[in-house]
Amino acid sequence: MATPSSLLREYFGPLQGLLSWHGTAEFGTWLSLSFGQPRLTVREGKPQAVSKLLRRRRIFVEGDFLLWIEMGAWELFEDGRRLFHSGQSRRSLRRAAARLEAQRITRVEITADPVGTVFSFDLGSQLHVRPTEDAEPDEDLWHLYSSDRCLSFLANGTLTHGPLTDKPRSTAARAVIYIL
Repeated sequence: MATPSSLLREYFGPLQGLLSWHGTAEFGTWLSLSFGQPRLTVREGKPQAVSKLLRRRRIFVEGDFLLWIEMGAWELFEDGRRLFHSGQSRRSLRRAAARLEAQRITRVEITADPVGTVFSFDLGSQLHVRPTEDAEPDEDLWHLYSSDRCLSFLANGTLTHGPLTDKPRSTAARAVIYIL
């Protein structure tokens, strides 16, 4: 059975030394960072789709890895001072995402009580992620995607992991620190 420590090593280990890029934050708790080599992905349009957007061909720039904060309330700290948080305006959210670009993750710390994660970066930023006040236990706080698999952390303190094509496996998380 996988342990929280082995899962962090397995999924975050390949990010060692990689710079973050394409930081986006548009909607409340959603914040994402890409890592690794960029590549273009083409999604063909679906002419019969109801949505006009889905009818068109689209091109996306994707990295080898994507860290996506989904339903987790987040705060960005530098030098112990909170600079940004997920409840701010869209302009501030974008500034926070830009602040994380070109940084390397150096440490991932999961806490069990209270449930949360701290991502530390080489230029001094810390991204704190915790459940929102109204979070359901099975809500995903964050995901780390690679080409064919995903590690997620849920509001109930559970890590889910595995190939994207399979039902994820679950591991109860406990306090753990992984240093890249």
